[in-house]
Amino acid sequence: MVEPIWVSSEAALQPDGAVDKSLLHEDDARLIQKFIDLPPGQNGCVELEEFYTSKINAPDRSTLEKAAQTSKAIVVGEVVDQAYGFSGGTPGQLFEVRAQQSLAGRLPIQSYYFFVPVGRFAVGDTEICKTDRRWQRVPRVGEEVALLVPRLSASGLHKRLPGEQFLYLDEAESLVIFGRPGEKAASVGARGPSFMKAMSKQEVLKSIRQTLRGE
Repeated sequence: MVEPIWVSSEAALQPDGAVDKSLLHEDDARLIQKFIDLPPGQNGCVELEEFYTSKINAPDRSTLEKAAQTSKAIVVGEVVDQAYGFSGGTPGQLFEVRAQQSLAGRLPIQSYYFFVPVGRFAVGDTEICKTDRRWQRVPRVGEEVALLVPRLSASGLHKRLPGEQFLYLDEAESLVIFGRPGEKAASVGARGPSFMKAMSKQEVLKSIRQTLRGE
């Protein structure tokens, strides 16, 4: 059996309230059950912070230019949908992006998905508050984003969702939020201004194209 790379919060539990092990890897199911069984904190929810994954020979993505240079694919598009749930055993949000253009790599399909390990949502009777200092904010439906998909990924570059594509970002510096028309772009990474100064969408795309051309 190949476990799905995403399970929604609604599908994660069986009718009796237990984690549905038929949809998850055994270790992931055990971890999610552990979260559900934890007592709530002062905010009334189970408080979870960042999870760390060891990366070997991870590329330097400390600037927009370096992130572009080390990207296997760069997709620009609009966030059209969002849902809460789990990627493996990590709580967070899944976003659907309708692709508008590709600055690197091919665009064989129109819709792509990416996961952000941040969110507050209910799983049965348990409310989970998942935070991560590395992700300063998440996009909203209707905002435009750039996904700079790293060549080296802890989980592989991408895997298929039914009929669509899941892109592993691995780190916050792989996501640039352009916001709504007229707003300045923003890196969501903890490095913030050191990663990218306040730039317009046009300036960001111009910088990426120049980098890819070696200018």
